[in-house]
Amino acid sequence: MLVNCQGLDLSEAFLRVSKAISNKITNPILEGIKIVAEDGTLTMSATDSEL
Repeated sequence: MLVNCQGLDLSEAFLRVSKAISNKITNPILEGIKIVAEDGTLTMSATDSEL
């Protein structure tokens, strides 16, 4: 799959979702950012297993 997007837009989206990730890592397998690309839309979500 090839995704084309503006770097500034991607960076801004990453900064928004990364606020949900905790600075202290208790269980790294439960933390991270999920990126889904479908129907011309890129969706990002984040979790730290507490939110």
